[in-house]
Amino acid sequence: MIITISGPSGTGKTTIANKIIEVTKIKQTVSCTTRTKREGEVNGVDYHFISNKEFEDRIKKYEFIEFALVHGNLYGTLIKELNHENVIVVLDVEGVKKIKDNVKHDKIISFYIIAPDIDTIRVRLGNRYKNINNKEYLNRLKNIQEELRSGLLNNNIFDFQVTNGDIYETTNSMVKIINKNMNSKDIIV
Repeated sequence: MIITISGPSGTGKTTIANKIIEVTKIKQTVSCTTRTKREGEVNGVDYHFISNKEFEDRIKKYEFIEFALVHGNLYGTLIKELNHENVIVVLDVEGVKKIKDNVKHDKIISFYIIAPDIDTIRVRLGNRYKNINNKEYLNRLKNIQEELRSGLLNNNIFDFQVTNGDIYETTNSMVKIINKNMNSKDIIV
């Protein structure tokens, strides 16, 4: 089973994925990125932080099931990351489309996460970037409307749309949905 989580910056995608992993037997995939590592991130745990050249080499070797340029950096999911029984992948709308095009549809549950409002996103991104003049913060704020429009216009590719107002309520409701849609035994530890 592949669980995909998508949504605009600041909606809590990664936090939700981490909370789901804490309470289930689902494995987190580790994506590759060319972006700079943030404070507290660990290479090989949060992302595989690689150079543009290494990313391009992996593209040429067909190692990615999906990849995209997002906020000025390359992100991609390695095919080998999906070779586990139950995995969760955090990606953009185009990434979900590519995975659904390349993997049997009955093996995928896809979620689109939204925040209750734009002010919630500003606060969450502000907490992440501390300095509101940070270039990445400003770039993500600028792109939120397009990300939201892309997700809502492509809502037919998502099985569920979830509003993340409270991380614990959101996580609990998503785990219930995942359990209900699993073909095998429950995933709750």
